[in-house]
Amino acid sequence: MRTSALQTGMIMMALGAGTGTVGYREVADIADLKRNGERAISTIVDIDQFTGHKASDRPTYSPIVEWETPGGERVRVDAPFGSPTKSSYRIGATLPVYYDPRQPRERFYIDRPDKSAGVWFMDRLGLIIGAIFFLPGAFIALRAIRESRRKNKLFR
Repeated sequence: MRTSALQTGMIMMALGAGTGTVGYREVADIADLKRNGERAISTIVDIDQFTGHKASDRPTYSPIVEWETPGGERVRVDAPFGSPTKSSYRIGATLPVYYDPRQPRERFYIDRPDKSAGVWFMDRLGLIIGAIFFLPGAFIALRAIRESRRKNKLFR
């Protein structure tokens, strides 16, 4: 069975909308934590090393950070980012963290000091991928609709 251009466009738009929605929720969650969450200074207390399943996989190093809430609770989490070089992180270094005081271990955002374009890009990757699928999908679908209308006028 051959897929029509309209179907292709609609599928691409659906994939883009779904991915974009997930990406938007991630960006909105970070913004909400920065705006309404508690802010603390976390300290790198250890560095985890992860290696892939293959012997040829290079290790990735991820900091483990700890901070104290105003109530005196010590929170320790694995940072959700890493680096291929261990020297990227130093035990004792500090990083700002924003967290939800009701669930500090589950809902937090560690603000990275490098703030490179790569960090900005990764935080918005879902939105970018969503746009990459949605916009061409909309173009394909609209073109198919216009072509269909043009053909229908010819055969009337």
